[in-house]
Amino acid sequence: MFQIKRLHHECAPGQNEVEYLLTEAMKNADDTLTGIWLAQLLARDFHYKALFTPKPYHDMSGNGLHQHILLYKLEDG
Repeated sequence: MFQIKRLHHECAPGQNEVEYLLTEAMKNADDTLTGIWLAQLLARDFHYKALFTPKPYHDMSGNGLHQHILLYKLEDG
C-alpha cells in the first residue's frame, strides 16, 4: 500500500492535496491510480463526486491532478 507524506486543505472549498512519499515511477503511477479510485469510491458513498479536472467550473478553482517528481543523475546519485 502507499504511504502519505502530507495531506492538507488547499485554497478553494472542498479542495485538498494528498502528497505521497516519493517512490519509483511505476509504483508512483499505481499508487496515484489507487488513490484516485479510493477518493472516488469514498465520495460516492457520501453522495459526492471526487473530480480531478484542472478547472471543472468557470468561476471556481479546480482540483487538478499533479505530480511531485525528483530528477537526479544515475551516475552521481
